[in-house]
Amino acid sequence: MGRQNRILLIDDDRATLKLLAAILTKQGFLTTAMSNSEEAWRSLQLQPDLYSLILLDRVMPDLDGLTFLQRMKADKNLSNIPVIMLTALCEPGDYIEGFQAGAHGYLAKPVNVNLLLAMIRATIQLDYERRSFRNELNLLQAALHLTTEMSCQFQSLEEAEALAYYLGNICPEPERLRCGLVELFTNAIEHGNLEISYSDKTKLLLENRWEEEVKKRLSQPVYRERYVFVNMKKLSEGYSVLISDQGSGFDYANFLDFSPARIFDLHGKGIAMAKTIYLDDVEYLGTGNQVKAFIRTEAKE
Repeated sequence: MGRQNRILLIDDDRATLKLLAAILTKQGFLTTAMSNSEEAWRSLQLQPDLYSLILLDRVMPDLDGLTFLQRMKADKNLSNIPVIMLTALCEPGDYIEGFQAGAHGYLAKPVNVNLLLAMIRATIQLDYERRSFRNELNLLQAALHLTTEMSCQFQSLEEAEALAYYLGNICPEPERLRCGLVELFTNAIEHGNLEISYSDKTKLLLENRWEEEVKKRLSQPVYRERYVFVNMKKLSEGYSVLISDQGSGFDYANFLDFSPARIFDLHGKGIAMAKTIYLDDVEYLGTGNQVKAFIRTEAKE
């Protein structure tokens, strides 16, 4: 059975497992449900390539979800499997801990089914794209380190993903850098150049039409000549990346930190994640249509 077909469900509440399995099976996913996290850990080690995604309860009596996730990220055979955490813990600090441990998504209990399905689809698709790029882009790492300055421009989400994966190879932790750049690049496209509002994106994600709407706007006369410009410069301790879009800007101050009001939204956390978790520094300039990121490649003295 291939990884792309099966989701591992880990929760000590058997009723929750039964409900999740029924929902996902109806949507065409294969599932494996386990109520004992220690047993799930042993099973996962025996078959690390079986699952495309893991839905993991945060609070469990044997091995809690946070420790389970930390173990996964420390195991080279399991570290790349995406994990969505399900929890009744709703404080911002709990949410940040989950993402810092390596969670790809975080949902509150009781689970909103539409949010869950939208997050699963998006996470599996993103993971598939990351894995397809990984081997090819690693070959470019040595050459990229010779670069002292680079200028690029792009329009589409696909181009943003490709550039983020390419530039990620300048960093000792490429996946961390790639995730941060994807968040900033995506924001520059959708909320910058294409003027998709926060509420519009929420509705589009729930209806599974977000990428369709992005492509539609990219073809419209008012947007199709707009680009995102990226300038990267090598500094003594790392790289500075300036990202500029051709939109009118946005109220970025509300998105630089994690907001309790948006913790369980489908989106709206990317900038805070880039600033807090993925990149070493993020600074928005002017009206918000420019953002400067710093990536450290040299150890602090």
